Amino acid sequence: MMTMKKVRGLLLCLTILTVCSVVAEPETIELNIAIDDIEAVHIEGSKAWIKLADEPTIKLRTITTENIGNSLELTINAIPAVRNTIHSEISSGLIIVPVASDQLLNLLRSLSPARNK
Repeated sequence: MMTMKKVRGLLLCLTILTVCSVVAEPETIELNIAIDDIEAVHIEGSKAWIKLADEPTIKLRTITTENIGNSLELTINAIPAVRNTIHSEISSGLIIVPVASDQLLNLLRSLSPARNK
């Protein structure tokens, strides 16, 4: 037969286990890059390499530094580009879009020839 003290102890253990087993969902951080914030673009097939100008590079570095473990949803002129988990700081300002949508590719191709390198 369980005493009240044992019941309280069991309930406390179950409460601790429940609290410890709750895993927080990663937060999704949204970042929209304006077309004017892009310094250079290189496109091969459906893959795009995008080099950001200095100011958006600093913003991306700050966001990634402060949000490791969270998800980053990056858009360019509100067009989805990349969604991925932040594993480390991104300081290079280089964004690789492995499979860009036709809409995004058309937008990136419309940049002036000076930025399409």
